[in-house]
Amino acid sequence: MPKISVIIPVYNVEKYLRQCLDSVINQTFKDLEIICVNDASTDNSLCILEEYAQKDNRIVIFQNEKNSGLGLTRNHGLKYATGEYIHFLDSDDWVEPDIYEKILADLPECHDVVSFLWNNVDVKNGKIRQEKFKEYVVNGNFKTNPEIIDNWKISVWNKLYRRDFLISNGLVFNDFPCMEDIEFSYKVLLLAHDIKFINKILLNYRYNNSKSLIGRFYKYPQCVINSYKAVYEFTGENLFNGKDRYFSNLLDNILYRLVGCYCSGTLNFNDLKDIVSNFDYSMFIPDRKSYKWYIYYNEIMNYPSFVIKLKYKIRLFLKNYCYRLYEIFKRNNKS
Repeated sequence: MPKISVIIPVYNVEKYLRQCLDSVINQTFKDLEIICVNDASTDNSLCILEEYAQKDNRIVIFQNEKNSGLGLTRNHGLKYATGEYIHFLDSDDWVEPDIYEKILADLPECHDVVSFLWNNVDVKNGKIRQEKFKEYVVNGNFKTNPEIIDNWKISVWNKLYRRDFLISNGLVFNDFPCMEDIEFSYKVLLLAHDIKFINKILLNYRYNNSKSLIGRFYKYPQCVINSYKAVYEFTGENLFNGKDRYFSNLLDNILYRLVGCYCSGTLNFNDLKDIVSNFDYSMFIPDRKSYKWYIYYNEIMNYPSFVIKLKYKIRLFLKNYCYRLYEIFKRNNKS
């Protein structure tokens, strides 16, 4: 049994696929299985996979009969994985040459989830911004240490998961065309008994990639709503201490994405207001005004639509190009 299974969903990424695969096969840690699932690519991605499989027998290729989306493609790979730990790596990203060696060096004990940091690489101009944890990093589990959520990212590629933990809890991705990571990540956060944070940059994530799936939620506002409903229903069946902090984080995440859908033109402003006003939070948050997500709620319900669009675009611009100003902007808007 290999120590780590690297699951790589592949769809029309011929431009970046070689760099991704090279970064994995040339790892200083060798005990890997590399599971590539081709999601019915129409470019040369499959040919590249077959080329690499011929020169490295750790690479196994599976194919979807039809384009199935990121979530179901990851599930396909997970079904065949045998490693002790699972890493879901996107095929347009790449990892540092010693990522797995460094992670395992920090794992004297068995952890359900291990989270690490990454570089944000702007495809348009090549600029790199390092992701950071908050000043405090708390390990353990969310139920006993709710502050863990302050360093929890919903992305799945910045974590390793113990395979037995995923299987025993039935944790798989949904079939949404986007936003498949929200339900998965919040369930993982809630169910994990032991979460470890490693304060090291170990992966390189491309953003502003027009072909990336990351921006697809703009086209599917219903996926944002369905993600909220799925987590809400699951959490309602598993009440716990710290639920208000957990749910506040979820709402902050969801409302920001719904505003993004409105600003991209796929969600009418009146519909946005109706959706937000009907969100149910009562079983989790007794006083909504005391939580940071309320700033979004208040703006959506009371501000003119052009103000919301302007603030969103300013925030997005600062996040991409002036990150220090973005942090100040965000802090001032959450106070």
